[in-house]
Amino acid sequence: MVANHIWALSHGVVELFGRGKPGCRSPVEPSEMLESGALIYLRGLGLIQD
Repeated sequence: MVANHIWALSHGVVELFGRGKPGCRSPVEPSEMLESGALIYLRGLGLIQD
């Protein structure tokens, strides 16, 4: 289940950045967004700590 959730998160990041309108840039890089999202998720599950 965890793998499916991380896959869904990564798919969402790809969709956000892959379909973005030209000229609309996020201040966050896709890799940073994915990493922070995965860390927040894993912390929420109690699998990692700060």
